[in-house]
Amino acid sequence: MRRISSFVSSIFLVALLSAITISLGNVSDAFSATDIAINQSIPNTYVIKGDLDQGGSVDLADAILALQTTSNLSPVATIHKEASVSKVKIGVDDVIYILQIIAGIRTNLNQLIVVTPVDPTIPIGLMQQFTATGTYSDGTTRDLTTSVTWSSSNTGTATVSNIPGSNGLATSVAAGSTTITATSESLSGSTTLTVGIAQGKDWTLRGTDARLSSIAWSGTQFVAILNGNVYNSPDGITWHPVDGAYAAQADIVWSGTQFVAVGGMAVSTSPDGLVWTSKDVSPTSLAAIAWSGAQFVAVGSGGGIVTSPDGVTWTSRISGASGQWLSDVVWTGTQFLVVGDAEVLTSSDGAAWTVVATTGYPGSLYSAPSIAYSGTQFVLVNLDGVITTSPDGVTWTSRILGVPWLRDIVWSGTQFVAVGGGGVIFTSPDGITWSSQTPVATSNLGKVIWTGTQFLAVGYG
Repeated sequence: MRRISSFVSSIFLVALLSAITISLGNVSDAFSATDIAINQSIPNTYVIKGDLDQGGSVDLADAILALQTTSNLSPVATIHKEASVSKVKIGVDDVIYILQIIAGIRTNLNQLIVVTPVDPTIPIGLMQQFTATGTYSDGTTRDLTTSVTWSSSNTGTATVSNIPGSNGLATSVAAGSTTITATSESLSGSTTLTVGIAQGKDWTLRGTDARLSSIAWSGTQFVAILNGNVYNSPDGITWHPVDGAYAAQADIVWSGTQFVAVGGMAVSTSPDGLVWTSKDVSPTSLAAIAWSGAQFVAVGSGGGIVTSPDGVTWTSRISGASGQWLSDVVWTGTQFLVVGDAEVLTSSDGAAWTVVATTGYPGSLYSAPSIAYSGTQFVLVNLDGVITTSPDGVTWTSRILGVPWLRDIVWSGTQFVAVGGGGVIFTSPDGITWSSQTPVATSNLGKVIWTGTQFLAVGYG
């Protein structure tokens, strides 16, 4: 009876298969690329290596018989399953996938495994997610992150996970380098992970006679200002006053072609940090400035906002703010976000502004908040000693209370650094977990920037 049933089922399946147009679109997305492989030592032999049950009802033995007799697609193939394969049913999608392999329409032979990102560097204490992508001889690619076996050549530097849900996630252990490898059967791909000392932990005091209140880096020089006096430095170590130069002092940015500084009602511009032009542009006092790549936005007292496409022509904007201080502004890549003593404002273009209905925002009079954005997280610090985070500028969560006089914060790409009164320095990889660093100065640090290779903080005693 079983023999007759198998014969009938096989005839049915062959008839079904002969009516199917073989195309990549018929392949089940759930089918694992490692479940079937060509036996390299025996030509035209295929090995079913994994459980292929996709909820189908086709008997595996009948499917094998049908595939072997479908000679119009290729020479008769030998197909068998490994002893470890426990399930005896196969889905029709799986049958089609195997037919594609036999017909040469699709191959299951991995030609290349690429591990990304390529040669990343992270500080101690951070994690790095790796992805493995397989390239097949038919030119298609497939994400193999969850099916490859991950390994680290130096687990004293970093480990990498094979646990479902965190496959390919490397965790740093100590400074050094390690090779992260993804292996699928006989093929593998790898990249080098370098773990360095966490940014913002080792600081060196560089003495100057200046009391610096704002600073910017152009790529070739630092420019810093205090009380209108301008100083420059090629390396942050040796500083020189710029004779005869005067500029607004509250904040300064480099746009790629010029420095633009704000303070009081004035804006000062310079193409080289040496020759400066200043003019009054605001009805209120300006405290901070940001550049989006297309627009300068400066903010200040009384809810005042002014904008300019070039640093020369400025327009006063209606912010809708309550009239208290707006103390900092950041560009996220899609919008400006402004923080003030009492509220948060956003704008995609700098012209039209929205007052955000926030939850948990630490607004208070004269708190002078400063803001940084990591790409996924806003982090705010203020003079009340508050560190607060938000994923969207709407909902805010307090992380640390009682840190004295935090004045500024910056994001390096891997690390937040916040500075403040008494030379305090705090660092965090995510804005949530913070570490206090050993102060190298007792002066008040008022500004901190990241150049791409180092942090530089300035202040006054």
